[in-house]
Amino acid sequence: MTSPFEFVLKNLVNLHNETAMLEICSWDEDKLAILYKNLESSLLEVNTPITENLKTFCSQQFYIERENRESLYELLEQAMINELKEISNKQMEYEN
Repeated sequence: MTSPFEFVLKNLVNLHNETAMLEICSWDEDKLAILYKNLESSLLEVNTPITENLKTFCSQQFYIERENRESLYELLEQAMINELKEISNKQMEYEN
């Protein structure tokens, strides 16, 4: 089974999202590396609903400018939605 981090990260690695993540981190690759590390740690210990966990995670990334934390949440949420749609589509194909 795919971990929550893996399925979110899968949707973040395309060029558009990688650029958006760098922009959120003020174009600082060191901050981006910290963000990915923190994201992995956070999502590996999911004891709350994933959206609540992501909101908390984003609000705690103090090295990212406050206004960019909202953009971070939106990007991570969209990555989750995309992955869930893909899983659903695969399931529908399997059933048909």
